Amino acid sequence: MPRILEHIDEIARRLQRDVLLAGADSGTFDPFFSYSNKKKKILREEYEEVVESLKLFGIHYADCFGLQDNNLLTRPWVYEMFIDVPNDPSNENYKKVCSLFEHEDGTPKFKLYRLFIVPYEIAVSNGERCAKFTIEDDFY
Repeated sequence: MPRILEHIDEIARRLQRDVLLAGADSGTFDPFFSYSNKKKKILREEYEEVVESLKLFGIHYADCFGLQDNNLLTRPWVYEMFIDVPNDPSNENYKKVCSLFEHEDGTPKFKLYRLFIVPYEIAVSNGERCAKFTIEDDFY
């Protein structure tokens, strides 16, 4: 069933704060490259593990896209999600989310899936850049 997904920077601008984004590390997974079914399966399983843990913790999340990029008219969704927890290391839910993604020594728990912070300032800057884009600028 089709869904309308927001970009993570749109969410940050709406909430007017830094936001947490979970998704594949672009250094290990490029959505435009054709991977083996094994790598796609690993990513899906890691996403599903995070979803189940967030549900157990009672933490809200929403599927989304990464940063908006007007150079792309369309792109595939590759298991990105917004996690509705403030970027605050003293927050208990923030600590729980971090523990899902990293071992105590800071090394990643997953092969492909990572946790990112999208600063509000970058979301605003990206929104201003994207607002200036028109199809006529690129195609005529």
